[in-house]
Amino acid sequence: MPRSWPSSQGNPPPFQIRHAVLLRGAVHAGGPVAPSPATGPFPAPRILKAPLMSESSASHTFALVAPIKRGETSIESLTIRKPSAGQLRGLSLQSLLSLDITAILTVTPRITMPPITQAEADDLDPADLAEIGGAIRDFFMTQGERKLLEMMIEQHAPKS
Repeated sequence: MPRSWPSSQGNPPPFQIRHAVLLRGAVHAGGPVAPSPATGPFPAPRILKAPLMSESSASHTFALVAPIKRGETSIESLTIRKPSAGQLRGLSLQSLLSLDITAILTVTPRITMPPITQAEADDLDPADLAEIGGAIRDFFMTQGERKLLEMMIEQHAPKS
């Protein structure tokens, strides 16, 4: 079991959180297992038979919590396209993956259909901004992250 992070040092770095989640059994289907000479202090992961999440699509469409008013027109939903390298110019992937609000607001007008202005992006409802951030994060999810997420969902799904 990994050591707990001292509360006097604030929050642990993200890599420590990820490792703690992985090592505390989120990936291991059988829960706590005694150490063995072959696997060391942690059991070998047991892969569950679960359908893998589909590859990230090229776009995500969602209804806006607070529709965007443009004159007499109202934009009720947005489609977020997977950004190209050029649309990410001037941004760091780290800021997008950590869901930095400034980075999300910068890239949003570049990847939405119908296109919205920077001022309209700045006026988005926080719930809509979170939805856009989640879509952007999904575009950059690795195959391993998708598998881990699918396994975690299956483990915590209510059994019928």
